[in-house]
Amino acid sequence: MLRISRAGLSILALLAASWVVAQEARLGDHPASLSGYAAVYQENCAVCHGDRLQGAAQGTRLIGIDLKHGDSFAEISASIANGFADKGLPAWSQTMTDLHIKNIALFVSETRSGLDYADFKYDAPFSLPTQTIATELHSFTLETVIDGLEPLPFSIAPLPDGRILLTEKKRGLSIVAPEGKQSPYIAGTPRTYSDTYILAVKQEWGNGWMLDVALHPQYEENGWIYLHYGDRCSDCNEFSHQQNRRFQ
Repeated sequence: MLRISRAGLSILALLAASWVVAQEARLGDHPASLSGYAAVYQENCAVCHGDRLQGAAQGTRLIGIDLKHGDSFAEISASIANGFADKGLPAWSQTMTDLHIKNIALFVSETRSGLDYADFKYDAPFSLPTQTIATELHSFTLETVIDGLEPLPFSIAPLPDGRILLTEKKRGLSIVAPEGKQSPYIAGTPRTYSDTYILAVKQEWGNGWMLDVALHPQYEENGWIYLHYGDRCSDCNEFSHQQNRRFQ
C-alpha cells in the first residue's frame, strides 16, 4: 500500500518555492551566456582578478594558489564582505547585498574546483562505470535496472520488496519492478508541469517538478512515503506571456 503524506508535502513545497524564487532572483539580470553568480563576478571583480581568476595588472590571481585567508565558501565570503584595506580590496559589504557577495564567493569557490561555466556537458553521453567502486565502508558495482527514461529522472527510493520508487521531474512518481518494467504514473500525487526553458548552457529550468522521494523510517509499519515537489499556478507561463504582450 502506498500512503503519501500531504502534510509533509505542504512544508516541502514551501521550501521548494523559496528555492525557485532565490534561483530566479539570482538569474534575473545576467548575460544569457553566464549563470547569475558568474555575471556578478565578471561585473565587479574580473577587472582586478581576471575573468577566470588568473589575475590582472592590478590584482592577484585567485586560482592555482592557497588563499591566505582561507578557501572555504564561508571564508571567501568573509574576505569579500570585510575586504582588506591595506591590500586595496574594499569591504564589499558596504556596497553589495549579502546575495551578491555569496554569488561571487560561489563563483570563486567553484571555479577554483574546476567547474567550467562555458560547458556543463549536459548533452554528453552517459557511460556506466564497469569497474568495482571502492568506498570506505563497501565495494560495489553498478548495473542498469531500466533505461530509456525521460531525460530528467530525479530520485529513487528502494522498497522492501525489491521494487524501486522513481521520480521524474516532468512526469511524476512511478514504480520500477526488479526486472526493469515501469508502472503507470501513480494517480493522486502532486501535479507536474512539462513546460521548461533552456539557458545558453543547455540546462533545463522550470517550476512545478517532482523531486525527492523517501520512505518513512517505519515504512513497513505505517506505509508512509514522502514527496518533495515544486508547486505553481496552472497555465502561469501562458498568463505571463499574455501580460507581456499586453504591456509592450
